[in-house]
Amino acid sequence: MEKEIFFKVDNEQLFQKVKRAIMQLIKHSASQNLNRLPPEAELAVILGVSRTVIRDVLADLESKGFISRRRGIGTIINTHVLEAGARLDIDQEILEVLAQKGYKPSVGNIHFEKISADENIAARLKVDPGEEILQVESVINADGLPAVHITDMLPLRIIQVSYEVQDFERSIFDFMKEKCSEQIESDLSHVKPVNANAKLAEIFQVEIGRALLFLDEVGYTASNVPVLLSQEYFHPAIFDFSVFRRKL
Repeated sequence: MEKEIFFKVDNEQLFQKVKRAIMQLIKHSASQNLNRLPPEAELAVILGVSRTVIRDVLADLESKGFISRRRGIGTIINTHVLEAGARLDIDQEILEVLAQKGYKPSVGNIHFEKISADENIAARLKVDPGEEILQVESVINADGLPAVHITDMLPLRIIQVSYEVQDFERSIFDFMKEKCSEQIESDLSHVKPVNANAKLAEIFQVEIGRALLFLDEVGYTASNVPVLLSQEYFHPAIFDFSVFRRKL
């Protein structure tokens, strides 16, 4: 095992740092045709953290299907789940998913404006009709080809500081962490096929009527207040989605 690929972690955002490190180990081990992780005690030494932290991270990764833990056997790497690509049951950054699929991702065609909430937007974000909304449109490319068209909408009142186009070159969740008073704790998504209209056909460089994958998502705060409406169209030749389900 090549321990030099890992890094020591400090107390800042410890759980997430350890989780990233162990995911790095999982992917590295899978690439070397290794099907198990080291024991908890060894992982704790490698990363310089307590076994409690390691145990919590492994429990989280097991719930997402990346590993399975069996008494007397150890921690098994679920290679078939690693290879699933884009998943609907966990939070994944689109740029990261494209990179994992072997594409060079980039964000372009960014346009943002203030709009007034119509009846539909108001109902879904639980705001009054006419309230100011920030609407951000962008296209995520894969090797220069349009892969995803995204429209994000959030109440203007939750934005605390100024912003510019460069702030939208990353995910809307990064923008909200840096610029907004509210954060997303959960979301509810609906997926369905749609046919490309004239605008989408031009964006994706396909014929009108071409089937696309459509993800309609509302993001909620810890208090279950909706603060983000996202509508995402995916090119089906580049994207498909998987869902991991554990049988009880």
